[in-house]
Amino acid sequence: MTEGTSRWERWARPRVLIAVVVVVLLTTVGLIVLYSLLLGRMSKQVEEAQSRSANLSNADREVLILQQAVTHLGPDGDPDDVGLHRAVATRQIVVSIVSFEPDSPQVRELQDVRAQLGAFPWDRLVASRGRDDALRRESMELIARSEERVNGLRSAQEKQFYAVTTASL
Repeated sequence: MTEGTSRWERWARPRVLIAVVVVVLLTTVGLIVLYSLLLGRMSKQVEEAQSRSANLSNADREVLILQQAVTHLGPDGDPDDVGLHRAVATRQIVVSIVSFEPDSPQVRELQDVRAQLGAFPWDRLVASRGRDDALRRESMELIARSEERVNGLRSAQEKQFYAVTTASL
């Protein structure tokens, strides 16, 4: 034992060192947990934005394929193609609707597109095998407007995806 040190000083030095180590350790663990929570939240935001963007991209593609089916409707074309592609486009629009918050502007826009596509007399167009030029033009204009609206939403969502991704990095 050292002569100039009291029993208290010998006992207190290791305790102070242990207390400092424990404080540093707890602070480090707290920061790691906080960072992990923040990273998880950012990952979820990036994943949601990517999913919405992909869904809108698929809806956009399916509307364009519907346009092709109407364009190729004729005596040699398969009239069932129009019904099939209309159903797939509508389904993809519904998938896109579900990926957004229920009262969002995107949902309202997509529901309107879906309603307009659903209200069109597709059965009359298919029955005429595309020979009713006025009805065919009307369907193509409707599809073009629908594609433009879905494409606008897709473009905005891709910007959102890049902004969230950049912010997370």
